[in-house]
Amino acid sequence: MLVFTLFECRGLRSVSPLGHQDPFVEFKLGPNYTKKSKVVKEGGKDPYFEEEEVVMWVDGDIWTNDLVVSVCDESVGVGKPIGSSRFSVLGYMDIFPSKAQVEGIDLFYIDDSRGAALAGGEPNEVPKGQLFMKVSVCG
Repeated sequence: MLVFTLFECRGLRSVSPLGHQDPFVEFKLGPNYTKKSKVVKEGGKDPYFEEEEVVMWVDGDIWTNDLVVSVCDESVGVGKPIGSSRFSVLGYMDIFPSKAQVEGIDLFYIDDSRGAALAGGEPNEVPKGQLFMKVSVCG
């Protein structure tokens, strides 16, 4: 099992028209396995997650998939993406809690405001904000 200890986000982009955001973190590993943190009501651009722990069971069928970590806003319907990142969990499979360190994960969002995808080009991936968390194995 992997344990994600969530601390805070800094410098998130605002996706709410009124400037109020209720952020949460979503972890997706493989096509069918998703976990979600609690929502930080009115967390804005710099929410604090109070060292919440999210535990994911990683078995032989999904450990080779990249983990997609997304920060979303619950106040805009189903959960509008604010930013996301992806990385392999393999490097964390032998880090025990006593050795885990807080890391800043850079978050990105897709900016297609210029219609690049419609014109046959690639949409622009823009960095905006960081998620600070620890990743370790349980037990």
